[in-house]
Amino acid sequence: MLKYNLRYRRTTANMITKKDGFKCFIGLCSLSILFFSCATIVEVRSNFDVTYKNEVKKMLIEFGTNHIFNEMSTGFYNTFKQCLDSSNIDSKIWRDDGLTLEEDLKKVTGGYEPDLILLITQREATLFQNIFGATTGTDLILNATIYDAKNIKRIWRGDIDFKKNGRGKPNIDDGIILAQAIAKRLEEDKVIVNFKNILKR
Repeated sequence: MLKYNLRYRRTTANMITKKDGFKCFIGLCSLSILFFSCATIVEVRSNFDVTYKNEVKKMLIEFGTNHIFNEMSTGFYNTFKQCLDSSNIDSKIWRDDGLTLEEDLKKVTGGYEPDLILLITQREATLFQNIFGATTGTDLILNATIYDAKNIKRIWRGDIDFKKNGRGKPNIDDGIILAQAIAKRLEEDKVIVNFKNILKR
């Protein structure tokens, strides 16, 4: 089985490297939640600012991952937006092109002026392929961070392990599962007081 590593950094070009062997990682966090389907598992571990308990009216969402995961980002946004709409939170999506957060704010927010910014960035991605070149699995390590837009202060962070066992790259359905996992964690953490999780399974 072949293993392809895709590393993503906000300020550099995407790199794809073919590797074999194995990889391990260690993560420490006190809170975790596990979501899974028959082929996809998503675990979210979070930490947050316990002093931030505000109502939110606008949120900018930025999905900064390799372009091959665009289908997943679309599925995530369309699904997560249902929670925001039901919570009377307006939202806008911005797909990362490698800018820094400060540059993004100057270029994107303009007259939008969000209260919060949700950044989902890719730390690492591994595609597993068989000898015929077909994708047989995907491992992703993502960071989801929410900033207070006015103060550029981090109020919430989720470390996400995404594993898909099955044919094809992550798609819209996988984005839905990711949205469900993050919504569940945000509901439990109660950082955004008016946030409603309508994606309960």
